[in-house]
Amino acid sequence: MSRKADLVLSAVLFLLLAAMLVAARPWPQAARLFPLTIGLPTLALAGVQLVVAGRSSSPGGNLGAASDNRRGLIMCGWLLGFGLAVVVLGFRLASLVASLAFLRLDAREPWRLSLAISAGIYLFFLVLMDVALNVPFNGGIIAEAAGLRGLDDFLAETLRSLL
Repeated sequence: MSRKADLVLSAVLFLLLAAMLVAARPWPQAARLFPLTIGLPTLALAGVQLVVAGRSSSPGGNLGAASDNRRGLIMCGWLLGFGLAVVVLGFRLASLVASLAFLRLDAREPWRLSLAISAGIYLFFLVLMDVALNVPFNGGIIAEAAGLRGLDDFLAETLRSLL
């Protein structure tokens, strides 16, 4: 990516995150907790990226531009896939399934590591967000059509009872 494009992308990301945080300010405390928890550290990292992009001394050549574009399209596909998984499967289950799919298929991580990371992500959302902070997550289109709270209710209730 050229230096100018990197700087523009960093500035747009920074402004988008800042707007998200400003928009969440008038919300009730429970509603703004998630955007603030994610938004503040991400805004700080976007600020660092903006400074790095602004100070970059590289002229920004086109070395590997075709492979960079291909990789960018692949990552956009994964992002869309993650979003679709959340809509269809629900947030908690999608975090497990989509992260496992990404780690095995794209990152080519070993099964043990992929399963451990995916299970950790699932447990993070279940224990911290769902149980401790009582942040409800959408169950997904399939669960709603079946009249369930979520496709992972049996697993989630079992894990909740162990806590």
